[in-house]
This record gives sequence, structure tokens and C-alpha cells, in this order.
Amino acid sequence: MGLNWQAMPACGRVAFTLCFLAAAAACARSTPELLLEVPAELQGTWRAEDADWEGAYLDFRALFVEIGRVDGDSDLYPVVGVTVDAQPRVSFYDVHYSDSSGGKYALRVLIDSREPQVLMMQNRRHVGWRREAV
Repeated sequence: MGLNWQAMPACGRVAFTLCFLAAAAACARSTPELLLEVPAELQGTWRAEDADWEGAYLDFRALFVEIGRVDGDSDLYPVVGVTVDAQPRVSFYDVHYSDSSGGKYALRVLIDSREPQVLMMQNRRHVGWRREAV
């Protein structure tokens, strides 16, 4: 029992073709890539543009991330890996890091290809972070 394409009504062929194309598009999506270092496009110091976040920054280096808080304190964490999910318009980065007690954390940020000098945190998209000039 096989698929008899010629005996299938035209609307059935259209529906079958659309289902096939949708499945192919879903399979063609990018799979996240795991890196051992922070990628170059993310490295650098990013400062919050929002007045409520004045003084806060994220400093991504190849093997470390420094998180600067509004109160002036900062913490430096070793990066244990970075997951990159590059979509056509937006790239998502999960920066995995650990603290001195062995706790594991992930900081999810994204960069829109239309504005590559602005980074956003996944959970605080209303705050833009602009890369400092080198």
C-alpha cells in the first residue's frame, strides 16, 4: 500500500506538499552550537543604556564574564561554555558560568543582526546594553 499521487485529489496533493515543506523547514532550523570560549562577537564591555541601570555592565572575555552591578560592585566568573543559537535575525547566547562554591548559572543574551552594537538580556529586553568602543 503506497501513496498513489495521481489518484489523490488536487487539494490532497496541495495539503501533502504543504505538510512536507513545513516539516522540511522545521528540520532546517539551526541547532545550537556549544563553544568553550565566549565568541568574538560577544567579547567586550557592554554598558546598560537605561538610567535605572546606570553603572551596570557586562564584560565578556574569552574565558570569563564580569558582571558589574549598579551599586559599583562586580563579580568575575569563569565561563564553562557558551551555547550559540544563530537565527536569521537574532542570535541567542547562553553563557554558562560557575561561582567559587561550584554553583552553575547561565546568562541568556541576544543580539539582533539589525543592531549588532546592542545586546539585550532575555529576561530584560527593555534594557539595551551598548558595547564600549575599544
